[in-house]
Formats: sequence, structure tokens, C-alpha cells
Amino acid sequence: MTTLCNYQCTFCIQGNPEEHARQARGESAELRNSICDKIVRLVESAENQYRAVNVSLIGGEVTILKDFPDILERLVRSEYSGNMRFSITTNFSAAPDYYQCLIKPFQTADSHKNRVLSLSASFYPEYVSIEQFSRKLREIYRFAGNKKHAFRSLFKKAGLAKRDCLSLSAGIPIFSDHDFDMFVKIKDSFKDTDIRISPIIIRKYDTDLSDETLKSYIARGEKNLRVTDIYGKTRYYPTIQALGASLEHTDTFCPTGYLCDASIRNIWIDAFGSVKRCPAIGSTMCMGSILDDTFQLYPESVKLIFSKARKSPYLQCLSYVFV
Repeated sequence: MTTLCNYQCTFCIQGNPEEHARQARGESAELRNSICDKIVRLVESAENQYRAVNVSLIGGEVTILKDFPDILERLVRSEYSGNMRFSITTNFSAAPDYYQCLIKPFQTADSHKNRVLSLSASFYPEYVSIEQFSRKLREIYRFAGNKKHAFRSLFKKAGLAKRDCLSLSAGIPIFSDHDFDMFVKIKDSFKDTDIRISPIIIRKYDTDLSDETLKSYIARGEKNLRVTDIYGKTRYYPTIQALGASLEHTDTFCPTGYLCDASIRNIWIDAFGSVKRCPAIGSTMCMGSILDDTFQLYPESVKLIFSKARKSPYLQCLSYVFV
């Protein structure tokens, strides 16, 4: 949605804030609206091809955009009749009523549509205290909780499985024993809720976790490193070290990558409408633009080849993802 962010965390994996500002030149509400219109048409045109659509809205920080709630509502109210799940990642810096505004379109979605919002809030101790973060998260949780019965009733009438329209999660970055203590404190404070509190261990940086803390971390059963192999099998590990230890033993599970489904079942669109393979290598792998129709989803014939080419090295992408 944008390369800009109102935080400048010292460990930010997105790099130099000056470079972000340079890249953001030309971003505008008009451009975002045009991209939104094209995405709606793309999703609606896929009505007969896909039973579900996942839309991830990321930045930068999406909540600094004044038009973001309107864009989200337009996506939610598309005519696509299948299941749609929206994932929003935020640094949680906006006021509670802003997030309530994001939730409202999911409360009033047509009864024949299944729309789910996954809101992921990240805790950054450089900008907010544990108490402030926890208080805001609880306020949003209470707001959503008051609507859960209505959500479930709506789904029941639509003949859908019993589920909530909203899921909440929070990520806590861990670089040291102190960070781990903060993670434990926040996680324990939400034991009485169904909010998922997960540690974020960013592989780009060395951690300063002691052996004792690492053992304590593993003992808690946290498994947030998702690894997918070439055959689509997925396993979860608590740490990179645990993954390494597992690979030292003979195993049928070989996490060498997964089949890349870019432009087949997955696309990544930047803030200017360019379609790229994925955020990691997107800057060098442009596949056209969603704005001028130079990008097209691959036809069914390519999808058939894709499904059979399970061992094609060209289609493999490495998949080590923290969730």
C-alpha cells in the first residue's frame, strides 16, 4: 500500500527511511483508488476459478493512509461471492477507534458473503510501553467480542461454518533476554483471550538470547518458523537452531523450497501497481502492471503444467516464514 512508515525502528527490516521517502514519491490517493478498482475487477473476474481469495494489505504502515479504511471497505464489498480473508499488518500506532472503523465493514457484510479480517499488531518497545500496547489490544478485543454473537449468527444464516469475522494476533520482536521477558509478560496477560501472541525473531539480525532463555523459549512450545518443502508439506519449528538440528538427521522432509505460484495463484502488487513475484525479489522480477493490463493471470493450461511440474527448479522458491 505504501513504503512510508511513521516509525523508524533501529532494527527495521525495510531499511533506510530516506530510501523509503524517495520510493514513495508519486504515491497518491488517486493512484491507490485506481489500483483498488483493478483489484476488485481482478477478484470478481476470478469468480469461477477460485473458491477463496486472500488479500494481504501491508506497508510501510497502512494506517497512516487517510483513505485506507475506504479502500478496505470497497474491497470487502466486492461482488465476489466466495470466501475472502483480509490480513492487515500494523504497528498498532493508530487510535482504537481507527481499528474499530476497519472492523465495521465486516460486521455489515451481506449475509451471502464470507468476509474475515485478520488483524496483526506488532509491538515496538522503542515507541510504546507494554501497558499502552496491551490496553489498546484489549480495547479492540472487547469491541470485537461484543460483535461475535452477531457474526456467528450471520454465518449460520448463510449456511457457513461457525466462525468469527475477526481474529487478532500480536507479534513481539525478540533480540535479547529482556525482549523475551517482555514477550512472556504480554503473552501471559492475554491468557484469558483467544488473541494469539507470537515472538518475532528476525533472521536478518543476530540475537543475544542466552542458552537458558533459548531453552525456556523452546520449552514453551512456541513454533513460529514455518518451513515448506518442494512437495508442499509444511512443518513448524521453534527456532532456526531447531530446524538445523532436524536437517542433520535423515528425514523424508526436505525443506528445499516450494512451487512458486506467482501469477498463477499469487501476485504481489506494489504501491504503484506493478506486479512482481514476491516482496523478497520483487524489485528485479516485474511481471507487468495491474493498471495498464500488461499483467494477466496465467490461463488454465499453464496451471495444469504448473500442477505437474513439481520438481522444476525454475518454479522453486525458498520458503522459511515466521508466522
